[in-house]
Amino acid sequence: MNISQLIKIATYISGSIEANGICNHYQSLIGHCRRASDGDSAVTSAMVGETLRLLEDGNSKFDPKSWDRGVLRIYEKLENPSLFGRQASELLRGLYEQSKGDYSLLLKELEGNHTRILALLNQLGLLVGSLEPLVGPSVEIGDAVDNEERNHLLQIYFEGALFIKDINQLEKFCRIWSSILSSFTTLTREKAEEVGIYDIEMSSITFYAGIRTLNALSNGTYRILNQYQRILEIKRMQQELTEMELNNAEVIVELLEDEISNVVDEESSAIASELLAKYEWDEELEDGADVYRLVKTSLKQTLSFVEKGGRIFSNHSSGLKAVNEKVVQMLQSLKEAESRQQNAEIFNFESI
Repeated sequence: MNISQLIKIATYISGSIEANGICNHYQSLIGHCRRASDGDSAVTSAMVGETLRLLEDGNSKFDPKSWDRGVLRIYEKLENPSLFGRQASELLRGLYEQSKGDYSLLLKELEGNHTRILALLNQLGLLVGSLEPLVGPSVEIGDAVDNEERNHLLQIYFEGALFIKDINQLEKFCRIWSSILSSFTTLTREKAEEVGIYDIEMSSITFYAGIRTLNALSNGTYRILNQYQRILEIKRMQQELTEMELNNAEVIVELLEDEISNVVDEESSAIASELLAKYEWDEELEDGADVYRLVKTSLKQTLSFVEKGGRIFSNHSSGLKAVNEKVVQMLQSLKEAESRQQNAEIFNFESI
């Protein structure tokens, strides 16, 4: 799904809620029920019923079951389809008919639904507001992507896993990776407007950027991943200390965690400095110092992504894919060994 399509879907959903007056009908109905519950004799059952009918009419024009699969797929990441449409109306109508003048159950359902709708509108607004500035050049995805176009693409994904679990996660990854790419765009002095989101699927996000930007990012990422053996050795030491059950093991493990942070800082600093020299920035000057901080932070973010099992792919830096896979596999092996140890400890405890 193209990012422009996603923005259109989010705008369509929020616009339809407002166009059909659903929030207004909820507010009116909640007001009537509250007044009736407070003993206001001016509020009749007919008034409540007529306002409910208006809400039902709005719901009938906004039924998720009638949407195409693309819109429904995004909506289901935000909210349960039963909040709108015929299903929602039938539940409210049933509570109204059972009320016999006591609208407490109906009021509780109305207030819950209204709160969820307001939260949904807020989510949609944040989504559109966050993603619209990230939309890059107007690039349409064809059946075949030529080599020249591929040189402008960077894909991030998780092997064999559903990448985008919800809208908040999608917004987070888009924001972080657009920031990373923008940092390297500043480094290479390419045009900032060339950075954008090319394609979004539930399993991956593909970004579009300048060739110099992707080359710098890919090579910088390759460099920091290629030094991961140092970090892995410290992680193994942490694991061994945990297994040994020493009295001061926790303190030593924390010290080793600090050492990992120092190694990451050292490696990212060295790579950032070399990249600045390559692209003719002076670290001693204010602008150069700012770029140095941006690149160093971005390198740490790419490393963190890979440590979580993420994969990064581009046509640049031929060794990136292999070293990325190696780091992921090493961390998985370490995690499996830790899991086996924990299971053994549980078994020993249960055997006592």
